[in-house]
Amino acid sequence: TRAITMDIALFGRMVTSAVFVDVEAAMQVAHAISTHPVNLESDFYTAVDDLLELRKDVESDKGADMMGDVDYNSCCYYIYASLDVDKLKENLKNSPDALAKIDQIIPVLLRTMAFTDPSGMQNTLAGHVRPEVVLVECKREKIPLSYANAYAEAVSRTSSKVVQDSTDKLVAEVDLMDRYYGCEVAHRGWMAVRSENSPEHCESFTGLDQLIEACAAWAKE
Repeated sequence: TRAITMDIALFGRMVTSAVFVDVEAAMQVAHAISTHPVNLESDFYTAVDDLLELRKDVESDKGADMMGDVDYNSCCYYIYASLDVDKLKENLKNSPDALAKIDQIIPVLLRTMAFTDPSGMQNTLAGHVRPEVVLVECKREKIPLSYANAYAEAVSRTSSKVVQDSTDKLVAEVDLMDRYYGCEVAHRGWMAVRSENSPEHCESFTGLDQLIEACAAWAKE
């Protein structure tokens, strides 16, 4: 029986060798989707050879050594993730050191999702923003639920309040799923930076630290 590290226990491992074993992931992470239609932009750039200017034996060339373009967009994104704590414990049953740290991993994951931006092209685009809304649900029944359908009808691209409209759609979707499916949610934590709108059944928090602290306590129940 082989010990499994926390990263493999969380995100799984598929192998084709008998030396290792397959590990089913305890955590699922969806691709981020925009809540509104996307206008794709292009950043055109050129690059010059600085060393060429310093060489006296070469005729100076004022032209660019290369040209290129990078596509990018600016969106309000919705991202969803699900963690099966029981599955995580099962994956780590032969890794006592890692198993002892399960109580610590939930706060770390929440903080990571809130504070981590995609790293690509940050020196060029500086896309450093924090979530406007954080929603965390703790369930005893293993019925994960994404609220991505809130944006099946996208927020208008001409809206002057895209973030608020996106929040309102999320709140409406949560209330709709509660009303029609009645899936029991033991705890629902909600933090909205600007919006005063919130789901009917939730506990509101005014800071990320308070929300994370509550989630860590809920996970121990």
